[in-house]
This record gives sequence, structure tokens and C-alpha cells, in this order.
Amino acid sequence: PSYVKDQESGIQKLSPKWYNAETCRWTSVDPSSSSPPPPPSPPLSRFRVVTFNVWFEKLHQRARARHMFRLLAAQQADVIALQEVTPTFLMWLRDEAWVRDTYFLSDSVGTTLRGSFAYGVIFLVRRAASLRVESLALPTPPSLMSRAALKATIALAVPHVEGVPGPSEEVNLDIATAHLESLAATATRRHQLQHIFGCVLESDEESRERADAGGAAAEAEAEKLAEAKAETPAAAAAANTCTGSSSGGDDDGGGSELEPPPLRQHYTSGYGHSLLVGDMNFDEGAPEEVEIARAGFSDLWPSLALH
Repeated sequence: PSYVKDQESGIQKLSPKWYNAETCRWTSVDPSSSSPPPPPSPPLSRFRVVTFNVWFEKLHQRARARHMFRLLAAQQADVIALQEVTPTFLMWLRDEAWVRDTYFLSDSVGTTLRGSFAYGVIFLVRRAASLRVESLALPTPPSLMSRAALKATIALAVPHVEGVPGPSEEVNLDIATAHLESLAATATRRHQLQHIFGCVLESDEESRERADAGGAAAEAEAEKLAEAKAETPAAAAAANTCTGSSSGGDDDGGGSELEPPPLRQHYTSGYGHSLLVGDMNFDEGAPEEVEIARAGFSDLWPSLALH
């Protein structure tokens, strides 16, 4: 059965949840419905994604949550990605009127939250005629801290391009959110990025040539940045972490870091419309950027930070 293959591959398939005001319950959308969903329409004039690490610490947790809910509600985002979500935070979130009225949740009861501490990543996807959740999945990247990567495929109605008939066209967006390993765990984060780019975000034949060309050019530059940073004492200590230990903070597993991944060529598969958002736990010029360059992805933060 397909679900057994998914489990063996470390993938948990999910159904989006919507709040049914008649039953006063969060209800799963049936992915096996025989009637095909209508195409998304009208076209979106903009697509907004918001991501936050909500910090699982109990210090002023309720007050911080109230402030964050006000911020999130005001953004009117199409997709909200949250990391370090605990069962308590999720309970508060799902009881918010704006969440119940406006969004699908990837998890409404906490079944995807992992580890002895129980925390994880979730998506909120706006319930609108212009977008449709095609699939949700929770793959398991390598982690000693119970980290996960959540992926949604969303069909979007976008303005048609010249030469395409009709008021809009439908495109699929693959969006993943992740909370990569914390602390001195460079090799593990590279493992996780390889898993996300190689297994989580689906490849697209059409964009293979473009991604390979971009990845090849960016890889050389990223390798230079990583090598230059590794020459400094502080960076060398951070890069040479496979024999160290991770403890404290949000470490849910402890123990030594995973073995550093082998150097590999840039990924042979291209990608369609794809986004990776979340808490990456590394800075500009870090060795982890090599994996991003090899996948042919672009870092949006430098351009967004200017506005």
C-alpha cells in the first residue's frame, strides 16, 4: 500500500483542516473526494508569505502569543509558516477567530509535533477561491532535535501571460518550511538541506536546464565564500563540528552531530515554482549556502531586507 511506502520513506501525508462552524470542530478536507475541485479563480494580485519562529520558551508565552496573533492577523498573508509550535501554542492559535474564519491548518490537534518536548512546524493556508491546497506532507530529514520539514503544494490562479487565453492561468507552487538543526551543527544542516532539495521539493523537467545552469554558476561562488569563511578561526571551529556535541537551548535529542555529508555536484533535477522558508540557523557566507547554490535556489532575504 502507498501509505506503507510513505512510512518507509519517512513521509507523513496530511490533510488540510478547516473549521466547521456548524459542528464547532476542525475537520479534515477529504483528499479522496471523487468530484474534482474547481480551478482557482480569480487571479491573485499578490501572494504574501509570512514566517515566524514563535519560540517555545514559556517565558511570557501567553502574552507573546497574543501579540503575535495580532501581527499575523494584520498581515492577511496567503501562507503563514510557523516553527517551534507547541501543543499549547497550537491550541491558542486554532481558537483565534481570524484563523477559524480564514485559514486551513496543516495540523489542528498536534499530531505532527515531535520529540519528548513536542514541538514542530505548521502551515496556515488562506481559504480563498484564488488558491487551492493540492497536497500536504511531513517528510523526516535527518535530525537529532526532532526537526521536520513540512511541504505544501498549492494551486494558484495568476494573471495570464501574453498569448495565453482566459483571465487567469493555474500554476502549482511547492512551498516547504523547515526548522534546521540549531547550535554548532553545520554538517547536519547540510544533510537536512540536501534532503529538502533532493526529496521534499519536487523536481520539474521544464526547469531542469535553468536550475542546473544557475546552480553551476552559483556553486563556484558559494564554495569560495565557504572556503574564505573557514579560514578564520571562529568559522573553522563552527565548520568542524562533527566531533562536538549539541546541548542546551532547543536541543531535544542531545548527542554528537551527524557525520558531514559528502561533497556532491549541484542537483540534477530542476524545480518548478518553489519556496523554502523558515528558521535556517545559519548566516550569510556559511558553508550551508553551498547546498542552496547547488540546488539553483536564490536567497530572497538580501533583497527583502532592503525594503
